[in-house]
Amino acid sequence: MDDKTSIITGWIRENCAGDAPDTQIDVNTPLLESGLLDSIQIVNLVDFLESKFGVKVEDEDLVAENFESVQSVLGLIEQGQGAS
Repeated sequence: MDDKTSIITGWIRENCAGDAPDTQIDVNTPLLESGLLDSIQIVNLVDFLESKFGVKVEDEDLVAENFESVQSVLGLIEQGQGAS
């Protein structure tokens, strides 16, 4: 697991896993489908991504497809870093 993946999965585990902080999360874990992320947690995650990785997530990027898995979140970060 690379550094960005570890950082994102760690944040999700700490902030979204609730009573199950030992929840296994990998790049393909279905974050929305499993209930790990909801709309409020997505806003918090975006705030974290913007401050941690120095990216700007545009309003049009706030769609479910960008938060389906850690892999899709990584793609969002890469897209944001390319626009910087």
